Amino acid sequence: MAHYIFSTLTAGVDYVDWRKTEGGLHTKHKTVSIKGGANLADKHNAMYTPKGVVTEVSNEDFEFLLNHPIFIKHIENGFIRHEPKEVKIEKGIADLNAKDKSAPETPEALEKKKAQKRQ
Repeated sequence: MAHYIFSTLTAGVDYVDWRKTEGGLHTKHKTVSIKGGANLADKHNAMYTPKGVVTEVSNEDFEFLLNHPIFIKHIENGFIRHEPKEVKIEKGIADLNAKDKSAPETPEALEKKKAQKRQ
């Protein structure tokens, strides 16, 4: 069974399980990558800016994510959620924060900031 991770994060995230070797080095034991790209213009169509993205993960990867502290923080902060079945992206991101702090400014937002500075 697959799980679907919905994200409104601009950057993709690698959730990593680091393990310490006998020699004291930290090595990657497991990595699960969740797509980013929300609020970024598509490189093929500058007029298209997705509001969110979805990544399909296995049961094993999902169990790993549920125990990863950064993944848990992203859920608590409203940028990530999961569905046990595939749904349309609009429904999957409906209750998430619209964008994170790394999202680029839109022309409308820049105009609003200019107007506020003039006041």
